[in-house]
Amino acid sequence: MLRRFISYYRPYKGLFILDITTAVLHSGFTLCIPYLVRNMLKYDLPAGDLNSILFSLAAIFVLIVLMCVTIYVNTRWGHFLGTRIEADMRSDLFRHLQKLSYWTSSVRCRTDSTRSSASTASSCPAARSSASRSPASS
Repeated sequence: MLRRFISYYRPYKGLFILDITTAVLHSGFTLCIPYLVRNMLKYDLPAGDLNSILFSLAAIFVLIVLMCVTIYVNTRWGHFLGTRIEADMRSDLFRHLQKLSYWTSSVRCRTDSTRSSASTASSCPAARSSASRSPASS
């Protein structure tokens, strides 16, 4: 079953790799920011080194911009990937249902002469739909 599910990813291999790569990069960027802040607070601020502080702030800013880009790519193309795979699954399901023999809900409904038409309409979907289509008598 897992192989069958994975087979839906094959046509979109590039998008899948892009999605996973951006997710991993985003996680890495998220982990780097606290590390940079810690180093800035522990070493650069006590030393009073303005160049190192500005470099750390610039690095944090670049990481935040990169995180925004990875979130955008992950959201935009990851959603597209999921939508395409879902459409392929629905298409395969529809194709499978079309191969099955013809069956209607009226086959399931049992109409006894002893039952009233109201009880038949309440228990049988086909009777309900035909009852709703018939013109109301005034």
